[in-house]
Amino acid sequence: MAKVHYLYKIENKLNKKVYIGIHSTENINDEYMGSSALVSQAIEKYGKNNFSKTILEYCSSREELVELEKKIVNKEFVARRDTYNLSVGGGGATSTWEKSNEKIAYKLKNDPVWVEARSYNISLGVRNAMEKGKCSTATREFQRIRTEKSITKEAIEKRKATYAKNKHQQGENHALYGKRAINNGITWKWVQKEEVKNNLDAGWKLGMLKKVKGI
Repeated sequence: MAKVHYLYKIENKLNKKVYIGIHSTENINDEYMGSSALVSQAIEKYGKNNFSKTILEYCSSREELVELEKKIVNKEFVARRDTYNLSVGGGGATSTWEKSNEKIAYKLKNDPVWVEARSYNISLGVRNAMEKGKCSTATREFQRIRTEKSITKEAIEKRKATYAKNKHQQGENHALYGKRAINNGITWKWVQKEEVKNNLDAGWKLGMLKKVKGI
């Protein structure tokens, strides 16, 4: 059977975020939902029934399909807050745009969720690399010194002195008094207790975010 080449859109029915990708298959009913890690995580979080897939256009060849993706999934599309795409079309995860300083600069300025996810993933990547012995000597030494500095006797005493001095940060005067931590699977924040119910009704959950998924 000849392969079918098509451009598709996956949409989250709850938050309206979309992902546009391409697929070549011999089975048009293979239920393919893309190779995006963010989409996979989002489906796991919200449930597959809350996502729809629409075939936008068919192409006669894979090459034609890739060129079509390049035109639609461009820099502007990737930079939008309502898309799951992380790189421009035609190049996948290795595209020049994904690696470019231009994208990083744009995201740093316009997308705080991306910034938090990236910061978390970089830190996690360093920790994993250190555990596997793949970190550079300089990085390992920096991490070691930073860790040692944070647990020295002098550091502990300094923290105690600071806590004792800043009595205005204790009890009802503490900045977090009466607040609860909530997260939406992407980021987390502190809110007043009276605001918790409304946020939970809107899909947020109690607790800090232990793992940033970026969805």
